[in-house]
Amino acid sequence: MRRALLVLPLAALALAGCDDVRKGAASATTTQLAVSSSSQAPSTARTNAAPTTSASTGAGADAGLSAFVGVWNGHGRVLTVGADGAGKIVARTYQKCGDPGVSSPCDTFDGDEIKPGAVTQIKLTGAHEAVDVLIADFTVGETTLDLPPDSTGTLVLNQAHGALQITINGKQGDGYYCGPKADPGYCGA
Repeated sequence: MRRALLVLPLAALALAGCDDVRKGAASATTTQLAVSSSSQAPSTARTNAAPTTSASTGAGADAGLSAFVGVWNGHGRVLTVGADGAGKIVARTYQKCGDPGVSSPCDTFDGDEIKPGAVTQIKLTGAHEAVDVLIADFTVGETTLDLPPDSTGTLVLNQAHGALQITINGKQGDGYYCGPKADPGYCGA
């Protein structure tokens, strides 16, 4: 069954999560970032790979970053982090391009497929432990959002729940991005 890609705005990147991740058996959704001067959203592609994360196995920041590698899903959004620390946040804006009063970023539609308008590249720069959580710092790269240059953020991983929250420029979202070990109900509907 083909499902439309649903993803939220970066301003609300960590709003209510979704239960698409069920014990590592959900299909992941990814997109390609094609940044241009136009306001059109990037194209999307689907994969059937199960979301994965890797546990930290060694010492040092790079080993800590490995806990963040994988696909993290929330309602209307996906965070993908590669082994090299490069990541991408893809989120719906829930504003349709072309509607009166709607400006970029906005979502476009191609048949029954939603192409999200909020796409942000990140690069993990280090990790450290805090009480009951693992924290990865990142810098913001290319984005379709109105973020200041040199924006930074954190991914806060609650390993007990298998879910993380995103903060950008000091603004924390309201919900979680779930990995394959998360309880399906933990990230919301």
